[in-house]
Amino acid sequence: MCPQSAASQAIPEQAAASTAVYRLKDYGIQISMDGTGRWRDTVFVERLWRSLKYEEVSLHAYETVSDAQQGVGRYMTFYNQLRPHRARDGRTPDRVYWENLPARPTAA
Repeated sequence: MCPQSAASQAIPEQAAASTAVYRLKDYGIQISMDGTGRWRDTVFVERLWRSLKYEEVSLHAYETVSDAQQGVGRYMTFYNQLRPHRARDGRTPDRVYWENLPARPTAA
C-alpha cells in the first residue's frame, strides 16, 4: 500500500473514532483516553497481557482457534483464581475482589 493510500484510509477511521467518542459522551459514558504520562491507565492490562503471552501463549502451539480459546480461558481462570500475585501480597485477584466488596445491607 502506498503512503498516500494509507493516509487517505486513516482519515475515515479517525472520523469514525471521533463519532464513536461523541456517541459515548452523548450517553454520559466517560472514556479513558491514554495520553502522555498516563501509564497508570494501562499498566495492569499490560502486565496481564505480558503474563498471558509468556506463561501460556508462547508455550503452546495451538492447532485451532478453538484450542487457543480454551487455552486462554484455562489460563485466565488460573490467573484470577489460583495464581498468587506479588502486587496483591500473595493473594489472587479473585480473593482481593471478594474481600473488598462493600457490605450489603440486610433486612432487619
